[in-house]
Amino acid sequence: FFFSSRRRHTRFLPVSWARRCVQETALVGHTNQVRQVKLIPFTNLIVSGSSDQTVKVWDYVTGQCTITLSGHTDYVTSVAAIAHTKLVVSGGDDKIIKVWNYEYGQCVNTC
Repeated sequence: FFFSSRRRHTRFLPVSWARRCVQETALVGHTNQVRQVKLIPFTNLIVSGSSDQTVKVWDYVTGQCTITLSGHTDYVTSVAAIAHTKLVVSGGDDKIIKVWNYEYGQCVNTC
């Protein structure tokens, strides 16, 4: 997968070596620049962090945002997913790291 970001639209493009782009899905929802995107291993989900101070979890099959995680006070510049859990991690220009349970939409730890 690779992505390109233009203002409020993020495009995730699955790449097949045999057939190049097989599908394009525009995920619309962030209100500012998308800073980072990661696949959540072993799921059909993607996590994104944005300058709008939110983290969003997306279903890349349906193109729907499954949850928006709010709590940062500045740009979210990095995100990561922890395999075999319902946890994602975000960090940003507010110098705070947050661990989120994306199933329940709760911040479970702040560092």
